[in-house]
Amino acid sequence: MTATIDFERDRRASQRRALTGAGLWTVFIAALTLIFVFPVVMIVIGAFRDGLPTDDVPFSIDGLVEAFQDPETWSTMWNSVILVVVCGTIAVAGGGLFAWIAANTNVPGAGCSHRSWP
Repeated sequence: MTATIDFERDRRASQRRALTGAGLWTVFIAALTLIFVFPVVMIVIGAFRDGLPTDDVPFSIDGLVEAFQDPETWSTMWNSVILVVVCGTIAVAGGGLFAWIAANTNVPGAGCSHRSWP
């Protein structure tokens, strides 16, 4: 009799955990959607409209055409490419150097990411 009662109690607790976990995942996904997806959607809508989302303005590509015809846009894009290449090169070279130092020398803390402390 006690085993049956324990089994029922464990089953109900497991169901509560499953529902709580599903509810928390739902809230988590909804928050991520609100934080990340909603702004991207608004940017895409704003790229094709010339007004607020609540305004009755037709969709068009005039704003994009105007932006890509502006020489400042291409100057800004070129500067961004230069920045990405320079910063990426520095980051990869620095990361490679530090990885080599951690793997091939006797520096303190080199093994803390994959070994336990002595």
